[in-house]
Amino acid sequence: MTCEGKKSGTVQITFADGSRLNVVSQHPGMTVTITPVVVSGSVTIHVTGTAYAAGCVILPNHDETYGTTTAGASVSLYETDNNSCPNGAYYGLVPGTSGNGTVWLKGSVTLSESGTNNGFRIDIVDATGNIFTKTVAGSAPTYQIACESDCPEGTCKCHSDSYPGYCCNDCGSTSAQINAITQLVRAKNYGR
Repeated sequence: MTCEGKKSGTVQITFADGSRLNVVSQHPGMTVTITPVVVSGSVTIHVTGTAYAAGCVILPNHDETYGTTTAGASVSLYETDNNSCPNGAYYGLVPGTSGNGTVWLKGSVTLSESGTNNGFRIDIVDATGNIFTKTVAGSAPTYQIACESDCPEGTCKCHSDSYPGYCCNDCGSTSAQINAITQLVRAKNYGR
């Protein structure tokens, strides 16, 4: 965990379009996780668990496709009893299908999605738990962490009207822009 034992920590996230976001914690150690996810398009819904074959023969780690849905749609399972196998149940999707007739061992079923990853989920966790989650489409964002400082090394602090009240700009880029402006002003003033 980064910044463990420090008074504060700042995660500066840089998105594919160049925009930046600072997330501040007064309770570090901090962990940042960036996970590929399906942001748009369709996903395939899978049900995995222990199923029963004919004659109530147990099939561990069984996986079935239950259909497709739109990425980000809320999908859950519902259960109906089945007395043909011990502790068996049918499962269907809400919204969606009524299941496909497979009998599953109650409590063994998990729901998952698969599709083409076209975005990323950013999770930041500190000593108090999850403090930030955001899902973005496109390329993976990058991040830097500063401990007990507002901005990571190599960046300069500047005022901002949005949270947390400042932004961190690349010092080299800022210096180059100031130098270019200085040269333009000198050229205007001295006719060079």
